[in-house]
Amino acid sequence: MSNCENDDPFDSIVMIENKACEEGYNKGFQEGKKMGYVEGTSLGKSKGSELAQELGVYYGICQCALNMHETEIISHKHQRRVVSQLKALINDIQGLVLQDNVHVLIASMDDIKSRFKKLESVLQLKVDKTTSQSSKLSF
Repeated sequence: MSNCENDDPFDSIVMIENKACEEGYNKGFQEGKKMGYVEGTSLGKSKGSELAQELGVYYGICQCALNMHETEIISHKHQRRVVSQLKALINDIQGLVLQDNVHVLIASMDDIKSRFKKLESVLQLKVDKTTSQSSKLSF
């Protein structure tokens, strides 16, 4: 609306629909923004929990296998290489930096998963996939 003195008094009546639409849009936009934040927070917590669970399974199995190899409860023909791979994977899991860049995080997780699967094969481990969320991580 214009504040000029020469404006027709009926202009405000004619423009009331446009004003109501604009106010409704702005209010809806703000409500949608709030709902999006709540939904995003919930999704982030859910996916973060799945990620942490999967990393915890990998870390625990690697740590256990490393302890068994170091105390020679289990021996393997490529013991040194297996131990170094276990240590490297444990360090990578511990050093995983959680960041806002989802693509880098997914790439890091895919790398950890593939290296774990190689170790799983070499060590002839059978990991219960129901306890590990081994599905592809996506958002």
